[in-house]
Amino acid sequence: MSNIGKNPIMIPNNVKIEIINKYLIVIGNLGVLIKKMPDTIELLKSNNRLFIKTKNFSLWGTYRMLINNMVIGVSKGFIIKLRLVGVGYRFFIENKHIKLKIGYTNMIKISIPNYIKVKSIKNTILYLYGLDLQKIKEYAYKIRLFKQPDPYKGKGILFENEIIHFKEGKKK
Repeated sequence: MSNIGKNPIMIPNNVKIEIINKYLIVIGNLGVLIKKMPDTIELLKSNNRLFIKTKNFSLWGTYRMLINNMVIGVSKGFIIKLRLVGVGYRFFIENKHIKLKIGYTNMIKISIPNYIKVKSIKNTILYLYGLDLQKIKEYAYKIRLFKQPDPYKGKGILFENEIIHFKEGKKK
């Protein structure tokens, strides 16, 4: 059993937490996040700490980290960095779309959701910024699915610190 759920969540001064009818509402400088809590989880707030009590210990650590990520999200936000590796591979941002030039005949066009901000300093590096880490990662994996890293040459869309284990090519 994990001990992560036993640790209380520290609430910064600029974050306000409300619990209304099994809905957890986290309000911060950057925005508001809402999450429905299961019936088995009970939240107790005292001073600047949030304690989680539950009878179902398998959800304990998971919900503790989800709530902690909500608190960090509304106070600081999250950034995920994607990079393109490959000759001629490029990211282009136009209006509310990301265009990918990744070696296919046509460019791939992906719409940007309104809860994610996208920035590209170089044509091969893309930054995704938002409050909800779960939604940002889900969107990043959706982009990554278009060109997963090749195990032979390493070409594709990679996360910031992703390590590719290369395979050995054919021997003659």
